[in-house]
Amino acid sequence: MKLRFLGGAVVIGMMVFSSTDGHTQTTDVENADTAAGSDQAPAVENGEVPAVEVIQPEAEQDPVAEAEVRPEPRPRPRPASRPTVAPPPPPPAPVAVEPVEPEFVVPNQIVQPVPDYYGPPGGRGAFERSINSAQSPIDPLDGIAPGNLMDFSGAADRITRENIQEQDPLTTNDVLQRVPGVAVINDDGLGRHGGVSVRGSPARRSRKVLVMEDGRSINLSLWTDPSVHYVPPPERLESVEVVKGSIAYGPNNNFGVINFRNMSPFGPTETEFSAQGGLGGYEAAKWHTHARRSVGNWGTVVSYTGANAEGAWNTERLRFNDFYAALGWKGIRSDFTFSTVYFRQRDTYDETNFEGDDDGAPGNAERTFFRDIRHCKNCFEPFSKFNSFNADVVLMQGVYNYYLDSDTTITARAYGQSHRRDRFFAPDNPFGPGTSFRPFFSDGEAFIPDEGGMRGRLRTYTNFGTEVRAELANRPLMFGLSQDMQFGFRYERNDFVDRRTEGRQGKVLDAFDDAGITVRRTKHEVDAFSGFFQTEIPVTPVLSVVPGVRVDHYRISRRKVVAEDDDVDLDSCAAFDGQPCTVIDFADPSTETFDRTHVLPGVSFAYTKLPDTTFYGGYHRGLTMAVLRSSVFPPGDELGDNYQLGVRSTAIRGLTFDVAGFHKNITDFQIKGATTDVFGNDVFTLIDEVEINGVELYSRLDTRPFTGWTLNPYAEGSFTYADSVIERGFSEGGDSVAGNLVPEAPRETAYLTAGIESTAGWNASVSWIYRGSFFTDEENTPFGGDPSGEEGKVPSVWLLAARANYTIPDTNATVFISGQNLTDKLYITDRADGIKPGIGRTIMAGARVKW
Repeated sequence: MKLRFLGGAVVIGMMVFSSTDGHTQTTDVENADTAAGSDQAPAVENGEVPAVEVIQPEAEQDPVAEAEVRPEPRPRPRPASRPTVAPPPPPPAPVAVEPVEPEFVVPNQIVQPVPDYYGPPGGRGAFERSINSAQSPIDPLDGIAPGNLMDFSGAADRITRENIQEQDPLTTNDVLQRVPGVAVINDDGLGRHGGVSVRGSPARRSRKVLVMEDGRSINLSLWTDPSVHYVPPPERLESVEVVKGSIAYGPNNNFGVINFRNMSPFGPTETEFSAQGGLGGYEAAKWHTHARRSVGNWGTVVSYTGANAEGAWNTERLRFNDFYAALGWKGIRSDFTFSTVYFRQRDTYDETNFEGDDDGAPGNAERTFFRDIRHCKNCFEPFSKFNSFNADVVLMQGVYNYYLDSDTTITARAYGQSHRRDRFFAPDNPFGPGTSFRPFFSDGEAFIPDEGGMRGRLRTYTNFGTEVRAELANRPLMFGLSQDMQFGFRYERNDFVDRRTEGRQGKVLDAFDDAGITVRRTKHEVDAFSGFFQTEIPVTPVLSVVPGVRVDHYRISRRKVVAEDDDVDLDSCAAFDGQPCTVIDFADPSTETFDRTHVLPGVSFAYTKLPDTTFYGGYHRGLTMAVLRSSVFPPGDELGDNYQLGVRSTAIRGLTFDVAGFHKNITDFQIKGATTDVFGNDVFTLIDEVEINGVELYSRLDTRPFTGWTLNPYAEGSFTYADSVIERGFSEGGDSVAGNLVPEAPRETAYLTAGIESTAGWNASVSWIYRGSFFTDEENTPFGGDPSGEEGKVPSVWLLAARANYTIPDTNATVFISGQNLTDKLYITDRADGIKPGIGRTIMAGARVKW
């Protein structure tokens, strides 16, 4: 098996740090337990008070040193050793301490300051392990990666609350664009419909990625339709985490796991309000408020976000209202958090895009798009103003943690999700001639007017699950070694109902309108059992190894009532006064069932021999679930062997970097084919084998550690190269596609930023965003090669973005402005269901105030 690019990470890392020695400047962060105990009076034994050791405070460092305050390295378990008696310390000499300016630290994507702890006293040990560890925290509310990523045994990134507010993003996808290994193909102006690729996966609807919110999946139906049509707004997020390879979380773990962490009810008391609006012709508005309060052992947080914006097409209007609330309680050795989300989406939007004449000349569709169509959808689809996309999402989760002692944690949770997603579209004029007929059934056949009625694709997803996890830290292993064990078991139920409806002539269908008849109905039911075990073993003081295994067992059934294959006739119907009609003859209802069990091993390591530097890497076997709406049943097993090797470091003054190489070999790789079924639904096909080789890089250079200025000019960038190649496979026409690129997977992406930060409360930056070219079909049709324009190459594009904000002195009020695609470049963002333009120039200005 080829392992191209994997050695590049280590070579680059060694070259970087061979040029320096001893430039690291750090300041120890005191252990919270020690700090708490220092206020207690000394104990009295046998009537005598023991001697009190007086510790002279250390002199404060100069501003340059302070700019690199980092968390204290995680205390690693060590083999038992003989006790030693330390000599008494010499009498401290008096030191003159002069005040210095406040510390100025902006967290990057690898190292962040240790957050304040708000949990119960008994949970402090688990909290400290969640900050510095080679494996994920046991409680998903603490995140799916340690708070400080330096010692982590895999590739991961975190965008903090500070990062988000400095960027002032309009969409959650804007936040993800800066993460190495991630590519974004936006489908709408508010980033509601996925479009995220990780390490060479197809970006369409983020189907290959496990997308979570507070540790629970928000893929529509993880086991039968892992598409994404909802993500939380950035205003209520504590952080965004991306982990590229996981045993603890799955399935859909071949490429990566994205976790959105909401604000916790345990946190600082605060109230915030913000509002922003579009400038320069782009009509958009967004508003947000949240409040967090604590009373005794109880904490609450309530959040509301609303938005109303234009889309990529001139007929699109995007609207949502998002409500989030959480209630928390903490005792001495336990805590409980209950959270809920209600998300309401009402869009004038549809997935159909521009298509040229099937009999036109090559390239004619693209020329027409750039010359005449641009953002004008009603120029080619005059009835698109009737199209709508509506969603109601309800999420609930309860998490209970019990801390038996500082090394033993049990966490249990139950969660549920309801997601109803209805889409209506008008293929022709619903108010044209003859608009009084409604479809009907007769003798097992459906008779549908060929013109004048709207169609619906109505999908309802209902999921619930329960899980128990445990962590047993500092347990003896053998040969004097210790280990931190984690294991968990989960049961999850998914129900998914997919309907296709036909409405009567002259009736505009919207919201959750059930008018009309159902001409196709499919129901999927899933019972899934999952378990994992992993353990961190500090083999030496500088080497931790994390072996583990994941087991997924699932049983899926599909019951369908659909048309006979290719038995859709166009006829003249006497019932419709001789107008053309569609006659559908239905097959007998059928039920199909299959079950699978997969054992997925893995091992990773973290090596910290060099100062402030970690070499990491490993292997894990992953599983990606198929979209079962219109595919072969049962599908093949999309299993992958995934390798990575990387190095991250802050050893060089002012410089943070993380570089990793990766290799993936995946069999039975599902893609969205170029054809649709008789109802226009996408058909999903399998590619026998796919190989992906690549490298990703993140780096940030801050100048203040060198200058000590109140200003910090900085540069930050990420770059990804992911060569996703079909090794073995055939097109729908039976031709070999070996050697072609995987559809919907850009090969190169980059996010390059130059900015300046000030201790006076303002910052500004400008970013250049590059998304490489990609193909939308497995045959890799060249640009202009498909007369309709629906298939073919999507050209690469550079986009310009900028932002600035200013906090008014002596207030908690901040004003900001941000812009995307500032040059107003017209470009193709995707060709799914036809050519679609990217979002035009978007400039938003606003303010937020916190008290």
